[in-house]
Amino acid sequence: MASPQNKPHRTETLRISSARLNTENCAAISSQGHSLIESGATELLVDVSEVTFVDSSGIGALVGLRKKVGEHGSVVLLNPQPFVRKVLSLTKMTHLFEIR
Repeated sequence: MASPQNKPHRTETLRISSARLNTENCAAISSQGHSLIESGATELLVDVSEVTFVDSSGIGALVGLRKKVGEHGSVVLLNPQPFVRKVLSLTKMTHLFEIR
């Protein structure tokens, strides 16, 4: 059986098409991301370019995706808006996610 280090690299993109990443939609986003990871994604690109507001539930959903992908995978946040970038910085989440 292949170890996690030998798992083939596969990139998938999760696009958040809402201006808010919060309690109202974080469960659905988390579910979509988990499905992509369970189907073999080792790098999850999360397009947050349309997100202008994120709360603790949204941060929790992103952290949950990072935990799900594991230490041999990654979650990359694409094009975060200034407010989202500031929240990530204030909560010290920038060390957990690559930001492009």
